[in-house]
Amino acid sequence: MNSSTNPFFWDQLVATDISSEIKSLLAEEVNTIPEMRCFLAIKGYRELRQQLETAVQGKTGEGALRAVAFEMRAFAHERPGLFAATFKNSIAEFPEWRCEQDSFVGFLVGILTAVGVTGDTAHHAIRILQSLVRSLVLHEMATSFVDPLDYDDTYGLAVEIYIRGLIALPVVAK
Repeated sequence: MNSSTNPFFWDQLVATDISSEIKSLLAEEVNTIPEMRCFLAIKGYRELRQQLETAVQGKTGEGALRAVAFEMRAFAHERPGLFAATFKNSIAEFPEWRCEQDSFVGFLVGILTAVGVTGDTAHHAIRILQSLVRSLVLHEMATSFVDPLDYDDTYGLAVEIYIRGLIALPVVAK
């Protein structure tokens, strides 16, 4: 069963992902909603970064950036609840959340530096990439199963536009 044959596919996948994480929370000391958000965000950033690190092994430059973009989408499909947990920036009272977010961003800055995008421009490029992935995955989740266009094709085109568009970004020193 997939999204093209089951209109409730994404709802079921998100519910399954979040409920499995809540089960793991039962073993943790989590007493408030902000603590739960923190736990999920830390786990989301950590697992996403680890998956991206694996995806770029043996790749450099644009190949590594392309692998990151496609693996981010794959993670969003596989772990939509954890992926959504990475949407919100860290909260000051949770330094471990900030640490995982910084580690994730640092990894992406390294990938972008290898294609010549540095400083604040790299941070803008990260925000654009995250927005690209989120918006297309959310569109994919919300669309009708009768949509005639293949999302893999659309996503591939969007990634190529993103990569080619990086050269148009002004260099902004940090």
